Amino acid sequence: LDGAVLELVGSEYTPGESKLIGSGGREIWTFRAVGAGKTLIAFKYIRPWEKDVPPAREVSFTVIVSQRS
Repeated sequence: LDGAVLELVGSEYTPGESKLIGSGGREIWTFRAVGAGKTLIAFKYIRPWEKDVPPAREVSFTVIVSQRS
């Protein structure tokens, strides 16, 4: 993430309906454009108790912020 293009404003986790440990939920990440350019946002799902293991899931997004005219 190039801080000259985007800044992380915050994130919010909402657990799913199940109360079981390890059940799903939803996380919303909010970014703000701070300058024109192109950057990559990469997310990796890593289980903290699994050491020296590749991420369980990875996804990335290319974000392009253009200058207003």
